[in-house]
Amino acid sequence: MRKPYVIGIVLLGLGIAVTGPYLAAQDDVLRPGLLGPRPGRAARTDMPNTAYTASANPATGYDFVSIDYAVAPWTVFVGINNLGHIAGWYNFTPATSPVGDTPVMFDGKRFHGIDIPGSTGARAAGINIKDVVVGTYTDAGGVDHGFVFSGGKISQIDFPGAQGSGTDLTRNNDAGDMVGAYEGAAGTIHAFLLHKGVFTSFDFPGAQGFTSALGINNAGDIVGEYFEGGRYHGYLYSGGVFTAINFPQATLTSAAEINDSGQIVGWYRDANGVEHGFVMSGGGNFVSVDPPGSVDTFLQGINNKGQTVGAAEDTQGELHSLLATPTP
Repeated sequence: MRKPYVIGIVLLGLGIAVTGPYLAAQDDVLRPGLLGPRPGRAARTDMPNTAYTASANPATGYDFVSIDYAVAPWTVFVGINNLGHIAGWYNFTPATSPVGDTPVMFDGKRFHGIDIPGSTGARAAGINIKDVVVGTYTDAGGVDHGFVFSGGKISQIDFPGAQGSGTDLTRNNDAGDMVGAYEGAAGTIHAFLLHKGVFTSFDFPGAQGFTSALGINNAGDIVGEYFEGGRYHGYLYSGGVFTAINFPQATLTSAAEINDSGQIVGWYRDANGVEHGFVMSGGGNFVSVDPPGSVDTFLQGINNKGQTVGAAEDTQGELHSLLATPTP
């Protein structure tokens, strides 16, 4: 089956065939899904981090810090819990050929690698208050599977009856609920919730073959993406009601995570094709978040302190981790 690039921070293999100017290589680096085989390299664990100079952006009210895995040209943060511990991945391959992804957890001092036997690559995406990490790995046959890393042990998660490229697991909350997406019939992509061992599939009303769930808070509110009308939109699913999320005048909006205060983070593409991070508060109040000097910015996680994580692309086309902390 063809595995086209799909906009968003979810799904490598779980793509639908779409065309248009919104397709771009950098979209794929933000998906917990994988981009290719991992080189024959054992994962290094407990590697000291390399901290880059912090910077402030008074216009948005955030202090920015980049904390990259040592000597890796790409480091991407995806999830952050209320302890400030972070889940993400690093990559040693040049940006022109994004393969060799390795999942990590950063505890504020050191990176801890997560090794998944039999995988050709993996990305960590979510982390809850118990430091349980979830994400996606690809097996030797090119099929995606969700994984849960808890207490040093790996568990595999697959949506029952998932077809084609399989299952991507994208986020977990403190109660152990998990969300993600899977490939169904004819290459369609559907979101799911895993609650107390029971899978529930759902789609945004009117979505055209693609709905993904990317984030869930402790109240069970879910955010994600759907495809309709030739482009991707964000959404909130709360109390059984779907609400579309579109950054004003954006050509693409991805809603990536929601905290317990209802703040939603994600990223959008403007009319010039530039990506920006955003934070949306109650009432649809959007704030763009871009660290100084970045070419493109992608926000992917937020905790209850309002700290957000993601990645920023530099002028060399490399992705660096991003931790944005609200200023007093």
